[in-house]
Amino acid sequence: KDFDPFIGKTFRGNSMRTGYYGPGTFSTCKGVKWKFKTNGKVWSSPVVVEGVVYVGSDDGNVYAINAADGTEKWRFPTGGKVIAAPAIADGKVFISSHGSGWLFALDAKTGSEIWRYNKDPKNPKRFAAWTSPGYAYGHVFVGTRGGFIGLEADTGKKVWQYRFGKMNAGMLAPTFHGTTIFIPTNDIIPVAIDLRTEMKLSHGHGNHCKASLAYEDGVVFYNNGPGSKA
Repeated sequence: KDFDPFIGKTFRGNSMRTGYYGPGTFSTCKGVKWKFKTNGKVWSSPVVVEGVVYVGSDDGNVYAINAADGTEKWRFPTGGKVIAAPAIADGKVFISSHGSGWLFALDAKTGSEIWRYNKDPKNPKRFAAWTSPGYAYGHVFVGTRGGFIGLEADTGKKVWQYRFGKMNAGMLAPTFHGTTIFIPTNDIIPVAIDLRTEMKLSHGHGNHCKASLAYEDGVVFYNNGPGSKA
């Protein structure tokens, strides 16, 4: 199956995290159109799909909001703070709750739970899902306390794991190009992983990587704190 970075919607626009949305995407800004209040801070980056805004909140809920007028469509309680950004694909919203430890798949139209994953369901914070998820090839990838893993998007079954490091916690997300995944790991160095073999292809050299990486034309861009690297 050919790689298509636009299958699945994420923050920064696509799975290469380029932040490019195409010409004519944005009209002239004329001030605030609407506001939506949650009962906590919102660190989660919103993702808009087919006129609906999906976003998490410190109040423990995932929200679906009408982009046209800011009215609520549904909310889903996760049981803990949600600082991650969602990934939306195949009619599902994939999002992790750093506070509760679970990775969720929700029905994008209704907000009902399809599945949830944690390595230790009896103590989910032990192996908490603690990054924003990414979507590629019908699978969801996310960083957890137990490692960087991949699950079947339809079932939530774990079928893949990078065993040589953990992805950094926070609002970060994996970046994809072809069969390569780029992540900042637990030693805060960017790493390239072969999706087919689960093996490391390359890594950075001592520059701390504090944000999701972006890929374009054979170049990986990353933030190392005071400045950006390529």
